[in-house]
Amino acid sequence: MLKRAATVAAVCGLVGVALAMDPINKAKIVGFEPSGTGVGENPDGDGTAHFTYDSITDTTEIRVTITGFLPNTTYGVSINSNGLNDVIVENLAITTNPAGNGSWRWVALQDQCADLSVVIFRYNGDFDTSDIVTSDEVRAIGAP
Repeated sequence: MLKRAATVAAVCGLVGVALAMDPINKAKIVGFEPSGTGVGENPDGDGTAHFTYDSITDTTEIRVTITGFLPNTTYGVSINSNGLNDVIVENLAITTNPAGNGSWRWVALQDQCADLSVVIFRYNGDFDTSDIVTSDEVRAIGAP
């Protein structure tokens, strides 16, 4: 009986610690605004971004969804976080379906949930600027 009581107390203690730690930090961007060439190219372009940080794995899952963009077109995604520009740039991230919708998922190291924005762009093919989004490439911006 004493062993069972000690086991129950230990399990309850572990559950209490797990509930108190809450290792998840989340951020969400609702609504992207067409920008640059995107104002004329996809005036109804919109999207959302979800950021979920897990302190146990020290990673942030990033999910971006876009709607109302050009159909069957490839777009890049740039994540700007913590006051830095172009923390993550993937030039060929999303290829839209025939309705102009698409999504992208990325897992980044560390907490990417603070002070962030998302830029949707069309890569211009310039290898020298492949890690920088230039103003002529921008199609939409999402920010909190």
